[in-house]
Amino acid sequence: MVIKGHSNGVSSVAFSPDGKFVLSGSADGTMKLWNAKTGELIYTNFSTPDGKYLTWTSEGFFSGNENIAREAVYILDGMDVIDISQFYDIFYRPDLIQAKVEGKDISKYAVDIETLIRTNGLPPVVEFVETPVKSDEREITLKMKIKDLGGGVGRITVFVDGAPVVIDKIDRGLRIINKTSNTNAGKEYNYEALITLKYGVNKIEFSAYNKSNTIESRKASLEIIHKEKEIIKPNLHILTIAVDKYRDKSLWLNYSKNDAEIVGKTFGDQSKKIFESINLYKLYDSDVTKEKVDAKFNEISKDIKPDDVFIFYLAGHGVTNDKDGDYYYLPSNFRYTGSEAISVSGISKHDIMGNLIKIKAQKSMILFDTCNSGSFIDKPASRGIAEKTAIDRLKKTIGRAIIVASSESQVALEGYENHGVFTYALIQGLLGKADFNKNSQVTVSEISMYIENEVPELTYKKWGYEQIPQKTLPKQDFPVVIIK
Repeated sequence: MVIKGHSNGVSSVAFSPDGKFVLSGSADGTMKLWNAKTGELIYTNFSTPDGKYLTWTSEGFFSGNENIAREAVYILDGMDVIDISQFYDIFYRPDLIQAKVEGKDISKYAVDIETLIRTNGLPPVVEFVETPVKSDEREITLKMKIKDLGGGVGRITVFVDGAPVVIDKIDRGLRIINKTSNTNAGKEYNYEALITLKYGVNKIEFSAYNKSNTIESRKASLEIIHKEKEIIKPNLHILTIAVDKYRDKSLWLNYSKNDAEIVGKTFGDQSKKIFESINLYKLYDSDVTKEKVDAKFNEISKDIKPDDVFIFYLAGHGVTNDKDGDYYYLPSNFRYTGSEAISVSGISKHDIMGNLIKIKAQKSMILFDTCNSGSFIDKPASRGIAEKTAIDRLKKTIGRAIIVASSESQVALEGYENHGVFTYALIQGLLGKADFNKNSQVTVSEISMYIENEVPELTYKKWGYEQIPQKTLPKQDFPVVIIK
């Protein structure tokens, strides 16, 4: 059997210890993993000296560094260039790459890129117009232009320092002021969006999808400098949402509500010296429905100012939807009637993002302590990588400081010292164990580091496996508690 696939000479070949796989390396800079029996190409990998990588399959699914992914381009009609990261929501599927390694058929998930483009059309081209590089005003109106290349215009998002702050085509948190068609230019649209700047340098980006929301444009990007400010003591706003008692009794949990109460109290007690005021908001059990969550965000957003700090703690069941690979939080009234129930009745990453953009606070921390509801997943052995993929996609969508833990059902039910493991570690960190530099403050990065170190140790010690929390942290660190 002759295996062909590299675009240059093969420099090395190795068999796996069990003889099932062949790994080849080439002067073209890639490594390829093959099925030794059939000769089928499983995936291609490209790595850089600094440890970044991109892995992709013939179906187009990829994992790895998004910046490298932008270099894997598709050239259409010799003119229009689209990189693979623009298909992120569809093709970022490390779980499917792992499934293919395990010999599973992933063809049912495959989407042909050329067919996708022919069917749905190209994404728009976007640019900023008449935008200053400096502003003395805190609120500024951005002027943008969107050129329709034939695929229409779908979801539009404006980002400040990586966090979505304006979304069009989603009827929540919308702050679009003007949207007019320039008939003289054909399919071009002028948009204006009002945003709030932080003091110092603000990285502003925006993108637009095609009408079907399948392909994202390349992001337009610029920096705006806002003048320095007087020091103002901010307010702290804490929202805790938790469910123990689901309508479906098979989903009942033991610690979510109690943990949420203690998290809110601990932040409040330990933060009094940092903040002007501390405001606690909560939704528990039967009050946790899509509609009531939306209403609560609408209510509290009226009182939260840009200089305030917002902490959002979410506990209950979180699941990965096998169909789209995304994370969903289950509200109290959720009923499992089939896989479609998750996407229809669950609270999606887009629901979460739509609510977070209502919050004006430019410093926020998101904490998810959820049980993975493994009974909804047909193949428990594949659950870990599927969950990691879903959480990766969740983190990218939210764009704020976020720490997420997804525990096994047994761990969630048994708990650790009468808490969920993640929350136990969080509370210990807030009480002082996360003060690594001994300055009597605990910052977002310190609490993240403590949880990241502590949770795997606790779960391994009690249950024999390591639960690995996942995180995304902004460059701007800030304290959340003072150690008494």
